[in-house]
Amino acid sequence: MTRPIDLLRQGRKEELWQMCCGFLDLSLEQFMDIQKRLLLEQIELLKNCELGRKVMRGAMPETVEEFREQVPLTTYGDYLPELMEKREDVLPAKVAHWVRTSGKTGEYDVKWVPMSEDFAREYEKVAGGLALLGTCSSRGDTSRLKEHLRMLFTMGPPEYASGIMACLVRQAIGCDLLPSKGEEMSFEQ
Repeated sequence: MTRPIDLLRQGRKEELWQMCCGFLDLSLEQFMDIQKRLLLEQIELLKNCELGRKVMRGAMPETVEEFREQVPLTTYGDYLPELMEKREDVLPAKVAHWVRTSGKTGEYDVKWVPMSEDFAREYEKVAGGLALLGTCSSRGDTSRLKEHLRMLFTMGPPEYASGIMACLVRQAIGCDLLPSKGEEMSFEQ
């Protein structure tokens, strides 16, 4: 599978823009069709894993409408203790990263969310889009995007969603995050 960094290195910048920012040209109907397809894919994954069957309470929806009718709204508590224990055996896909949320609720000091390898690959494209949109002056402008672009690391450590995003921006376009030890620093530093 082609990654953003591959297209950047090969000078295929129009394809890079399309991969990472092509969503900007979608109509609302096209965007919603994609969202529906992605939700149906997630439902299928959940039907085939222990945690999914638990939170769907035995429902086996085949459509988005059936999902809305048959599956109750959930809270983080519905995914316990599995997520707090980081149990990968109950999940539908291999975990690439366990991501810690920075927000706190009264009930939980920390919340963990699994990021699958497939999701990390897709999220890398989003990260590439952030880099493109942060460096362009107009739609399709890739002239300032280059490998080893220096970016200030102002995010949380990699265990947090913001820190994962910074790492994925680096992966997506091969930028240099400054300071070089930024990933090792705590939120407070």
